Amino acid sequence: MTPTMRQKIISKGISAEKVILLPDWADPIFFSLPERKSALEIRKKLGLEDHLIVAHTGNMGVKQGLDIVIEAAELLREKKGIVFLLVGDGADRPRLEEKAQSLSLPCLKFIPLLSKEEYIGLLSAIDICLVTQKKEVGDIVFPSKVMTYLSAAKPVICAVNKNSEVAKVIMEAGAGIVVPAEDSKAMAEAVESLGKDGGLRQRLGQEGRAYALGRWQKQKVLEEMEKTIADLLKK
Repeated sequence: MTPTMRQKIISKGISAEKVILLPDWADPIFFSLPERKSALEIRKKLGLEDHLIVAHTGNMGVKQGLDIVIEAAELLREKKGIVFLLVGDGADRPRLEEKAQSLSLPCLKFIPLLSKEEYIGLLSAIDICLVTQKKEVGDIVFPSKVMTYLSAAKPVICAVNKNSEVAKVIMEAGAGIVVPAEDSKAMAEAVESLGKDGGLRQRLGQEGRAYALGRWQKQKVLEEMEKTIADLLKK
């Protein structure tokens, strides 16, 4: 699904010509975001009309290393107008909620797992999306949320290993900022810097969407997959 995954297979002794890259595709609906009406409704519902919304969405497991988000929120607790959202569920959520409660962070909110329609509305309202991984997570891991964020034209801050597939894609796409995994200070600095520059956020979002359109548009991916299979059958 990614160049790094392909190379990992080849490194195990499989001939390169036998390993073909067939990427996944992004849900076409995300290419139509942001949807202003939905964004305003969600912001009003959450009482965040005038806030910079920074969010991580999806699974809250151990490998996501979401302590970094809580710690970044603590570092920025005095910065008015910034709010962090942790959206979704997972095995590590109870511990994360307990940690957040012990720190009394008014700038951090937990949002439960949402329906697709609700998630699309929330994604429209988010200003900065987060991707986080523990230091020990393998370089080939590529969360599907990366495709979603870029397709939706959202600027991304990634706290991941610099040699990871995620970091490579974000840098190649020009879609955001990469900081070291588990470095909450670096994440807080990136959030504060990007939060002050709406023009940069827009540019990163548009660069990410252009990258996603070139690689993860459903019709394009399926056409290339069909051609690849047809070519193989001719051999």
